[in-house]
Amino acid sequence: MFNLFSGATDEGPPEAPGYRCRAARVGSKLGGSRLGMSVYDLPPGEAIGPYHLEWTDEEWLIALEGQVTIRTPRRRAWTRSR
Repeated sequence: MFNLFSGATDEGPPEAPGYRCRAARVGSKLGGSRLGMSVYDLPPGEAIGPYHLEWTDEEWLIALEGQVTIRTPRRRAWTRSR
């Protein structure tokens, strides 16, 4: 079981400035053996990395709070939580 609003997260790996975050790998906590699901807690202006992509799997992004910038090689798009 994992509560999105109060579940414990761990300090992300030390990265270059602009890539600070806290994270929890929750796929296994939810009982999934093939579910690669992570929860990230990002301070404003930070990112999980320069780019993130999946070749073989579906990718979801769910913003619970704040504004998210989605970057692709061609453009940037913004979305806000409701």
